[in-house]
Amino acid sequence: MSGEDRPPSDEANNDIAPEERTNLTGTADGANYQSIDTPPEEDERFRPFFLADEETMRSRRELLYETTKKSGKYTVDDGMEYIGLGKYHYIWLAVFGVSSMSQSVELTLTSVILNSIGCEWHLTVFEKVLIPCVVLLAAVPGDFVGGYLADKYGRKPILLIGQILIAVFGVLSAFMPDYISFVIVRCLVGFGFGITVVIVIVQVVEICPTTYRASAVALMFISWSVGVCYTVIGAYFLLNSSYGWRAVVLWAAFPCVVLLFVLPFMDNSPKYLVISEVDNTAARDLLHKIAQTNGVDFELDEVGDLLVEMEQERGTLRDLGNEEFRTRTICFVICLFFANTLYISNVYDTAYLFDSGYCSAGGTTSSSSCTFTLKDLLLDLVVSIGEFLAVPIVAVSSELQGRLASIRTLAILLSIVIFACIWCFGEILLLCELFVTRALTDASFLLFFIYVPESYPTYMRSVAFGVTNLFANIGGVVGILLVYLVGLAISWKLMFTILFVFSLVIVITSWILKHETVGVRLQDNRENHDHFVNIPANAEVERDINMQ
Repeated sequence: MSGEDRPPSDEANNDIAPEERTNLTGTADGANYQSIDTPPEEDERFRPFFLADEETMRSRRELLYETTKKSGKYTVDDGMEYIGLGKYHYIWLAVFGVSSMSQSVELTLTSVILNSIGCEWHLTVFEKVLIPCVVLLAAVPGDFVGGYLADKYGRKPILLIGQILIAVFGVLSAFMPDYISFVIVRCLVGFGFGITVVIVIVQVVEICPTTYRASAVALMFISWSVGVCYTVIGAYFLLNSSYGWRAVVLWAAFPCVVLLFVLPFMDNSPKYLVISEVDNTAARDLLHKIAQTNGVDFELDEVGDLLVEMEQERGTLRDLGNEEFRTRTICFVICLFFANTLYISNVYDTAYLFDSGYCSAGGTTSSSSCTFTLKDLLLDLVVSIGEFLAVPIVAVSSELQGRLASIRTLAILLSIVIFACIWCFGEILLLCELFVTRALTDASFLLFFIYVPESYPTYMRSVAFGVTNLFANIGGVVGILLVYLVGLAISWKLMFTILFVFSLVIVITSWILKHETVGVRLQDNRENHDHFVNIPANAEVERDINMQ
């Protein structure tokens, strides 16, 4: 491959008709353009990386080169697929993984220090419950504001602002002298939490090639599970020391502080850049930077020019109400709301269930301990390990079975396990049920975190994900209230019955969704937002046909 055949870069190339752009997929008749609501055929999908051998990947790269040479144009997706996954992605997946870890640490923190704070400040049940609730409630405006600003000003500056809020006010939380001041700074931590959750997922989805997208997000989410274990282990050693809960808060803030020294070097995603500039300079330069870091010779630029798809306007709430997006947005809101209710209730109820003798004493409750015992540590660790199982479940099932089918399957399994929790048959079995529940709820959440950003075009991806995720945080508040106001105060059986009903709602809602995004490229702007481009998995055969 050489640059000798590179066509002249004239203005006419910038006006390629949509039907001519099908050359970028390796076909001339537009067969590979299809709506997101029509699942791609098996032989037309991007195969997941663990099923694509070296020959397949090389053939796909050759196809991209030949079609770019023929059309004189290539898209950002073409460029990222040509480069593949490499050192650049591994570095930033690790960085975003630390950000995800810091989010899970701050979310889990209050569940392990709540009783200690309550004992020190002599708090009522209502005052104790308010502490974790304000974090999630403050995340609600953070989700929307962060998503809206990230679509308008870029992913990098807004993510940095959110991480600064978590780090600064996370540290300050350890030095608050009274309950009111502590609640206020935790509100600001929650606002930053809402911002970062949205942008980190969107950024990872946008920088990874289609072939690796779901697996990359799943891999990054290992750090979420690490963060949960990091918190409970630190709580066990520090809460029982002379330093108390304040040391646990500082322990939780440490990953956030570390990130402040790394995030300034982050790039906006090429998907964002290509719709944010009049020319293609920044996006093209970033593709070259990624290729150089990955050790790949980026030859597409030798035979074609990067297609500019600038979008002047950014997504708004009105866009979410459009006919194309309305149904899926409502379904995402419902599913994320109830999924987070199930997840947060599982995070907060584990120790209480065993302290109350749910399976051995008919569901009676006992007083809360002011310490974090070895039993609490082991229970939390065992159940939390279930989150690690979510990663391989999602990485494999989302590619082989598809995002939507995987969500439906997990929702059905989750409802069965929660129903079993209503009828307690012993503490060992209950522990196993809680373990499986944590694995399935985390896997469901992870699937939605892949599926939702893939379902919206770049110009509105962050605001759409922010709006749907803010309802997840409201669902988290409902989960906390169920544990304290229903489980502890009334009956654990009643709580599990309510959770079972919620799981059935997720099952029903998932069957309303119809679109599949596995192996489908991300949408960019308003002009192409109802079309997705697929490269055939059998790239070698398609290339031969094209060259004939």
